[in-house]
Amino acid sequence: MKPMRILSLDGGGMKGVFACAYLATLESFFKVNLTQHFKLVAGTSTGGIIALGIASQKSAAEVLKLYREHGREIFPNMSGPKQLLRRLRSGHAYERTGLERVLKVTFQKPDSDEPFRMEDAATRLCIPAVNARDCSPRVFKSHFNEPQVARLTRDLKITMADVALATAAAPWYLPIANVQETDARFTYLDGGLWANNPSVVAITEALANYVGGDKEFDRIQLLSVGLPGPAGFRNDGKYLRGMKFIDQLLTYAMESSKDGAHYTAKFLLSDPIHTYVRVQPDALNEVQSKRLGLDSATREAIEELTMMGQLKAEHDKNLPEIIAIFT
Repeated sequence: MKPMRILSLDGGGMKGVFACAYLATLESFFKVNLTQHFKLVAGTSTGGIIALGIASQKSAAEVLKLYREHGREIFPNMSGPKQLLRRLRSGHAYERTGLERVLKVTFQKPDSDEPFRMEDAATRLCIPAVNARDCSPRVFKSHFNEPQVARLTRDLKITMADVALATAAAPWYLPIANVQETDARFTYLDGGLWANNPSVVAITEALANYVGGDKEFDRIQLLSVGLPGPAGFRNDGKYLRGMKFIDQLLTYAMESSKDGAHYTAKFLLSDPIHTYVRVQPDALNEVQSKRLGLDSATREAIEELTMMGQLKAEHDKNLPEIIAIFT
């Protein structure tokens, strides 16, 4: 028997650069192919894009290039009155066209006009989103036609680009995503509204279908990669007003969701047979929080997040728990 190695990737917009740099450093140091090494990858929002990239057999370094080369296409340089006016008129700061164009190119098969679909995934996937019609949680999945999951056919024909749009449709930033499924279209919001840290989603999927009893795997080794969080909030008991209030409230919800999932995952995998590692970078200071937002796509912001990810990986690569997962 063998462990099921699982990779879980938090949501957080352009902060996904940190996760890419962290993983790229480790994949280079341990000489591993992430697609082959991790038997299930769960990712929400930006983490979902990274997960889909890994499932389409891209290295973390290749996914990092997506952020470097196309960050400004996804989040154009727009702030102040212009951004405020767009948000008030449409409910979101950016149009979907930039992200949609980048994703279609990213998830197109090499030397082909055909898109990658969920059935083409080279590893199992769990990608959370929210059904905009009834607010129900949604998890897009791939599998390898194993008998125990043969019933899971709903998502196989959906393109990876559409799944990425669904999980990354962050309220207040990007519009609701429209996804074609079989013979109908559905609308979705960012999975970070309920599973910004998808570790528990991944554990549930593993225990339900792949780990224990007479199944292929006998235990779980889970690496959960977090992203740099905010410096904090006002401590005088008062909310900020206006636009800042909405940004603050969204951040409260998503950050608390991450921590809640962390403690639940830690409990679920408390048995010594399992391995659970949560990578949580230091909180951003007040100045960093202002320049490293969810939509911060400047060259300087990307370089700073890249350096943070590399330095964290350089520190972590000698930790026994990291070695256990990567060797």
